[in-house]
This record gives sequence, C-alpha cells and structure tokens, in this order.
Amino acid sequence: MLVFDTLSFYHRLEKSGFTKDQAEIVTELVRETQEKSFESPCENLATKQELQQTEHRLELRIEQTKQELQNEIHQTKFDLIKWMVTLLLAQTGILAALVKLL
Repeated sequence: MLVFDTLSFYHRLEKSGFTKDQAEIVTELVRETQEKSFESPCENLATKQELQQTEHRLELRIEQTKQELQNEIHQTKFDLIKWMVTLLLAQTGILAALVKLL
C-alpha cells in the first residue's frame, strides 16, 4: 500500500493559503479517497491464470464452432449432390420418354 503523508500534505495546503479547517478537510478527503481506492484494487482485475483460462475456453469454443461449420458445409454439399443426382435422373427419364414418343 502506498503511504500518504497527511501531515506534510496538510502543511503544504496551509502554506499555499488554505485555512486550517480547509486544509484539514481536504487532507481527510484525500486520505479517505486513497483508502477506498486501495481497499479492493484487484476487484475488477483478472489474474494471468484467469486470462489464460478464458483464452483456452475461447480457443475451444472457436474450434467447436469451426467443426460445426464444417459439418454444416459437408451436409449442404451432400444435400446438393443428392438433389443434383435426383434431377439428373429425372431429366434422363424425361428425355428417354420424349425420344420414345418421337
């Protein structure tokens, strides 16, 4: 924790023109603010290990999403080929029927 010299701060305020009451109030406010800022400085900070765990989870999720997309692409390709073969067979049948009729 950073040490705050309240007495020195108080005297500097007085020398710069503050009254004793003003210097005392400002010194107290600064001290309280400093204490509050050091009460829980790590509350919103992540450790290196937490960041690495998050990075690992994100990498896994990205890999999972890639795999899902690959599966979707393969399924779509399969569906397209299935429909193309079906339409090709139907077209061949129609052409054969037309040739017989002529």
